[in-house]
Amino acid sequence: MKDELIKQIRELQNFLIDKVTKAESGASISNQEVRLINEALSSLSFIIQNTNIEPHQKVILQKTYRIALDVAYEKLFYYSGYYYSYGKISKGELHEQQESFFQININTATMISVIEGYNNGTTGIGGSTDNYYAERMPRVLWALEYVLKHSLYELYIPCLYVIYNLSQSLSLYLESGHKEYIDKAKTLLDSIIELQSRFHSLDAIKQLLSENVQLNVFRVYQNWKQESVLGKGITSINIEIQNFESFKGENSLRILSSLFFLDKEKFIALFEFKYDQIVSEISKQRIGLNNFLFVKCLSQYLFFEGNEPIEFDLNPLKKGDIDFSKYINEIFKDYQLSADVVLIDDDLSRLINYDDDTLREKVAKTILGVDKHILNRESKKPHGVSEISDMEIPIRLEKELYYMCMPFKSGREISGNTVPVGISYQIFRPFLHFDNCVVVFVSAKRASQNLMNYIKRMQSKLGWNIAVIENEELAKLLKQNGLLN
Repeated sequence: MKDELIKQIRELQNFLIDKVTKAESGASISNQEVRLINEALSSLSFIIQNTNIEPHQKVILQKTYRIALDVAYEKLFYYSGYYYSYGKISKGELHEQQESFFQININTATMISVIEGYNNGTTGIGGSTDNYYAERMPRVLWALEYVLKHSLYELYIPCLYVIYNLSQSLSLYLESGHKEYIDKAKTLLDSIIELQSRFHSLDAIKQLLSENVQLNVFRVYQNWKQESVLGKGITSINIEIQNFESFKGENSLRILSSLFFLDKEKFIALFEFKYDQIVSEISKQRIGLNNFLFVKCLSQYLFFEGNEPIEFDLNPLKKGDIDFSKYINEIFKDYQLSADVVLIDDDLSRLINYDDDTLREKVAKTILGVDKHILNRESKKPHGVSEISDMEIPIRLEKELYYMCMPFKSGREISGNTVPVGISYQIFRPFLHFDNCVVVFVSAKRASQNLMNYIKRMQSKLGWNIAVIENEELAKLLKQNGLLN
């Protein structure tokens, strides 16, 4: 099954890259394409957060996520689907009403992708567009109230999907720990739960849910999420799925992806039962929705099966081809001359005793050709969860703008004699955010052999420009510049 996941992930990544390339060419991206992008991102997010992969692969998957989310995000238009929903539902023809609900669900799916991107360390939340998510959602609730008030039976199923998707987005936001919209999110979720209860009280809705297993399992999952996020105590789940063997394609995959959270044993049993049929079905189809749903279910299954390390075959998403080693002497003052500096006994101990702030400020003073205000700001900026690297310095290489990202490890930060390979994600993370990027890892202590070997592999395999200035080399550079004091 791992081989199948590796194959499907590469196809998923290729699909997203194709959509990014299409958008960058100026071609229009349809609502249906945005829907598929968000479905692919949902599967990708689960893998980033729950699959045992090496740091460099996590960075590549995160970058794939980021650039594809940008395409979907551009289609939000300030949550226009939310804003116009009441007018279209209360005054439009049936096809206009159905299209409005489709647009609402796309807007909601994009916000879910934003929140999941925040959770998986890829994106942030906030800004003028995200503000409209909470501000304009009440207009959707007005539209749902209109359907309820006027008993528009043809719209009951679209309404339920809108309710459950809104609930999913709000529950996910409240779980994320982000604070900006927390009060509005709680109020909106309470309103949705109340509205949902009124829909569920209708005999027609009860009948529709009894006939639509996929929708009903999704309902149970979202109700469980509501109880969990609001701290109401999670009630026991006992969900029966009749005639599962008759379900195919999207229906069976949607049921499985919800069941993963509700009943582990049943999920495993039904996935194993359906596996061969699903693989056969998607092998005959063009890549699309069922592939992305299958990726999520397959990664969910492997998560339960032990979550052993997986090496994906990924496009490294590398742009440009430059050898930074040719320019390092132009960036750091007297870098080559520092090789001949003689260190005395207490030089290294002095270096190792520097804290992070001191080390950054001293190294910043060796950098050439950069505005001193930028160097001062970057060397003194506070650490935070949203930072890309300890310092991000704009430099010009071969007439192009690059960002030289500089992760630091002071001697005080590392308790052992060498820097362990476990910090490698901090070194690779800048490649997630910048296309034109070079990394200079600065460390008071030596990098372990495992860490150096990992860096060399990434230089060779992915073409990542990573330089290391460590220990004696760093002490010599500072001493050459009169800064080792």
